[in-house]
Amino acid sequence: LLAQSINLLTGIAGQISLGHAGFFAIGAYAAGVLTKSHGIPVPLALVLAVALTAAVGWLLAIPAGRVKEFYLAMMTAGFGLLCFEIAKEWSSVTGGVVGLSGIASPTLRNLKVLGWTFDAVDLFRAMLVATAIVLVLMRNLVQSHHGRAFFAVQASEIASGSMGIARGQVKRRAYAISGAMAGLAGALYAHLVGYLGPDSFGIMRSVEVLVMAIVGGMGTIVGPILGAALFTWLPERLQVFAEYQFMVYGLILMVIFLV
Repeated sequence: LLAQSINLLTGIAGQISLGHAGFFAIGAYAAGVLTKSHGIPVPLALVLAVALTAAVGWLLAIPAGRVKEFYLAMMTAGFGLLCFEIAKEWSSVTGGVVGLSGIASPTLRNLKVLGWTFDAVDLFRAMLVATAIVLVLMRNLVQSHHGRAFFAVQASEIASGSMGIARGQVKRRAYAISGAMAGLAGALYAHLVGYLGPDSFGIMRSVEVLVMAIVGGMGTIVGPILGAALFTWLPERLQVFAEYQFMVYGLILMVIFLV
């Protein structure tokens, strides 16, 4: 889900993002805080987390729509760093560096949805269904006139504007949808692990997800699925080289770009 969210924004709409871990963090902490601190049911918390990240994405698109290329990359990286620092310093809400624990999860056997207690297998099935639904919706979006507008803005903002496409509105829509997808991924992640710490949402998370999308194939639906599968499986097999993980990622990116 996270790889598809950056694929939609960068691969399809052409808006570079180095701060997608920020959306991921907002969705995760929103779901965790709403369920743990306010007693909101898990399904409603998921909806509210997605709505919040969509709203943040829409707002971020306003300044981000005024810059391009390197400056856009730096602005989105700044957004990701800002979210990381807020998660680390806002102790009263996020738990700060200690983290937010006790979130409803299969591990704690307290994840209940509509009266049904979910175990790990149930949650996996629910996540699989959610991912499948998002992929179908994304495929339909890409094939609609909204998706074609995303591709047009990516290809040439001047040409798309001359055809009557509202470029600013298209960018805001792309940021909002991408943010919502990343927020859903974050909310599901919160209930999967049951504990949230700021280190899970650093700049390297954004880089990792970007690598997944690029290596798998930006601008396609199946590409990020393959990339996510590869980079979930590969680190597990290369634990002995864990300290060189991001050097390997960088090397893979360089090779992909060259070839």
